[in-house]
Amino acid sequence: MKFTREELATHSLTGKESPAFIGVKARKPQLDPVRVGDIRLHVTQKYNIDTSFVNKAITVALADAKKTKKR
Repeated sequence: MKFTREELATHSLTGKESPAFIGVKARKPQLDPVRVGDIRLHVTQKYNIDTSFVNKAITVALADAKKTKKR
């Protein structure tokens, strides 16, 4: 199952607080790690790429969803 646009706009990949915003912004909840793991496994096996590329793509999707939500 994919993530909804709302989940992408309101969650983070790790659930950790950003070092740039410690004490300034509230920490966002983590995306479901089981679903993220399933996506990583599927994409890395199907396309024979490194997990770091998948993580980067998820991070970009999160940033794009946040930008769309602000509009």
